[in-house]
Amino acid sequence: MNTLNNKRSENTKKRIESVFIKLLSVKSINQISVQEICDNAKISRSSFYLHYYNIYDLMQKINEGKSEAVLDIFREKGTENFAPLNSKTLNKLFNHVRKNKDFYRVVLNDFNNLKTLEEALATRNATTSKFGYDKNFQFNLWKNDYHIEYMIMGLIAVIKKWINNDCKQSKEELINFLLDEIKLK
Repeated sequence: MNTLNNKRSENTKKRIESVFIKLLSVKSINQISVQEICDNAKISRSSFYLHYYNIYDLMQKINEGKSEAVLDIFREKGTENFAPLNSKTLNKLFNHVRKNKDFYRVVLNDFNNLKTLEEALATRNATTSKFGYDKNFQFNLWKNDYHIEYMIMGLIAVIKKWINNDCKQSKEELINFLLDEIKLK
C-alpha cells in the first residue's frame, strides 16, 4: 500500500514533482493534465490523488516546500531566530538554488512567480529589524522597508540571472559580488 508516510510514497511524490517541473518547462500549467503527469511518472491516477487534490495543489505544495527550505537556510540551528545575511547563508542559498535549478528556472522565468523566494526572504527579514546588520546600525523605519525590498528583489534578480546563465559563475564569485554590493563582508 502506498500510504502517505512510507519511503515508496516519498519516492512517488518526488517523481510526480520532478515530472511536473519538467512539463512546466515546456507548457503552461493549464495545458498539463493529471493523466500526463501519471503517464510520465509511471504511476496510477489514484497514487497522484493520494498526495494532491489537483495540479494547482501540487504546485502550491512544491512552492510551500521550497519556501520552507529557504527559510531553513536562514534559521539559526535549533532556534526560530534568523542568521545574518553573510557568506555562510548565501552559500547555503546558492546550493539550494543549484540543486533545484529546474524548479527555479520555471518559477522565475515562465511564471515570473517570485513568491517562493520573495515570501521566504521577506519572512526572514520581517523578523529581523535589519538585513543582517549589527545592532548598532540605525536606520529610519520606512527606509529600512525600502532597503529590505530592494535587497530581496536584487537577490532574486541575481539568482534568476545565474540560473539563466546555467550557473556559469561559481557561487563563490556571486557571494563575493553580493557581499561587495551590500557591504556586509
